[in-house]
Amino acid sequence: LPFRPGDVYSARKLSEGQREVQGLPIVRLALIGVPDSAVVDSGVVVLARVTEGKPRLISGELGYVTDGGLQTQLSASHNNFLGGARTLTLSGVARPGTLALEPGTFTLATDPDELYRASVSLQQPYVFDRRLSFVGGPFTEYRRDQTGRYQLFGGNATLIFSLAPLRNITLLYE
Repeated sequence: LPFRPGDVYSARKLSEGQREVQGLPIVRLALIGVPDSAVVDSGVVVLARVTEGKPRLISGELGYVTDGGLQTQLSASHNNFLGGARTLTLSGVARPGTLALEPGTFTLATDPDELYRASVSLQQPYVFDRRLSFVGGPFTEYRRDQTGRYQLFGGNATLIFSLAPLRNITLLYE
């Protein structure tokens, strides 16, 4: 939360804290407020009720792109990996070129592009500051297209600084 015991009361900081806690993947519902009878002398009691969601999430998507064909994406996440609201995600993408069309036509491609990608990422919120988080991990990718075949191994690292809700500055290295 953006305040500590002894700070001057601020309704803005209270709602900002609620948004930040609610934004964590492990949190289903966060209610942070001041009860009606919470003023004691010169202090204010802050009541925080947080409901955790299920820590594990498995999702899948199936789609179609005319020049790429059928595509599927699978993802499995653990939203409280080793505690601290860390998120570990395993994901994979497969686009084998099935039912791909030749560019600008409605005929099936004779030599469609292929793409297979697998990655592991770990997201660590609150790195040095409550508005800064880090996401990083390794990936591997196999790609076959008109220019050749490629096998890539690599990693990526992302720093995300939250300026306001839906306003972030992101620094990505891959």
